[in-house]
Amino acid sequence: MKIVRYLNGAVRRYGVVDGDRVHPLIGSPFGDLRWEDASVPLGQVELLVPVEPTKVLCVGANYRTYSLSGGVPTFSMKVPTTWTATGQPVMYPRSSEKVIMEAELAIVIGSAAKDVDASQALAHVLGLTVANDFTARDLMREDGRPCRAKNFDGFCPIGPCIETNIDHSDLRIWGRVNGEIVQQGTTRDMIATVPEVVSMFSEVMTLCPGDVILTATPSPPPYVHPGDVVEAEIQDVGVLRNTIISSEHGRLQPGEWSSQAARQEA
Repeated sequence: MKIVRYLNGAVRRYGVVDGDRVHPLIGSPFGDLRWEDASVPLGQVELLVPVEPTKVLCVGANYRTYSLSGGVPTFSMKVPTTWTATGQPVMYPRSSEKVIMEAELAIVIGSAAKDVDASQALAHVLGLTVANDFTARDLMREDGRPCRAKNFDGFCPIGPCIETNIDHSDLRIWGRVNGEIVQQGTTRDMIATVPEVVSMFSEVMTLCPGDVILTATPSPPPYVHPGDVVEAEIQDVGVLRNTIISSEHGRLQPGEWSSQAARQEA
């Protein structure tokens, strides 16, 4: 089942995708999943970030095919102003000259989890989605830590949907820039698996419904530039597409850019 969060007119709703239509959910996706018989065309709604997390957590160096830390996963976070939806523009920061994209599988938490064993972790997972973990690599090297480099506005696109019924053990991952494949891999090469990642973070903090965990990228990430159309795709989940825009456009305001405007920028 594919769950989306969308804007239809002035109304924000959760919905279930059925072919080319969306059925509004009754309530939220964190309880019994029930939806209305009535539906709207998927092409007539604006897709939003599919959940409203209290936090987005990140695992780094979590693939045998691409690990810069000797096989020991690293941890970081993304602040709320980084989260953006498919179709939205991502502004290239003025203070960086080397920004990378990282196509990643993301876990969406479905129920509160604290000190959960890996064997029980999937019971707390609503489903999987796609994320693109943008990082200003030059600033990360300058600072020696990821806080500034990973937290520019719009640096964490998430979406377009949450897939609730999928085997996470061997999913293909692709990253594209202007239609060219620049990253690829499979989740079978993860060092810490999806349930292990949930368990590790739950030892530190309570994971709340809607929280998102990025599970790292499987291959060396490419540099991106203003004007690039970037895509992160997860097999059987979906394609997350955004356009990089120059800082010459001026500062983005929350909610200023619609997906239609982003398509025009492309």
